[in-house]
Amino acid sequence: MVVYFQMEYQNIDYNLDEFQGLKEFREYMVSGPVDLCIERAKLLTEFLKKKGGLDYTDPFTRQAEALYYILENKKPNIFPGELLAGSTTSKRKGVLIYPEFLGLGIWPELLSISIREKNP
Repeated sequence: MVVYFQMEYQNIDYNLDEFQGLKEFREYMVSGPVDLCIERAKLLTEFLKKKGGLDYTDPFTRQAEALYYILENKKPNIFPGELLAGSTTSKRKGVLIYPEFLGLGIWPELLSISIREKNP
């Protein structure tokens, strides 16, 4: 036997002022400072120094072991007033640098990152 329930949906208007924590988070994400995070790059460099450089094994194994090392040694971050714990960077609003890609993604941005009006 299947029982169906009918529910009336009310059209309720909410705005950001009713959710203070979410409002503060949004304001910070829109207008707060952006930082470069070097934590991942530093951990990868530490790993490669311990292993003796890029030639100690095949690239797939090296990348897997490097990721394991990074995840084992990355410090957890819980910032004040956060709604969700954790972050991909050591900064509240940060940008990661991937040294295995030679930082190619950041090179075009270096001269303009400090003076541009908006963070894309």
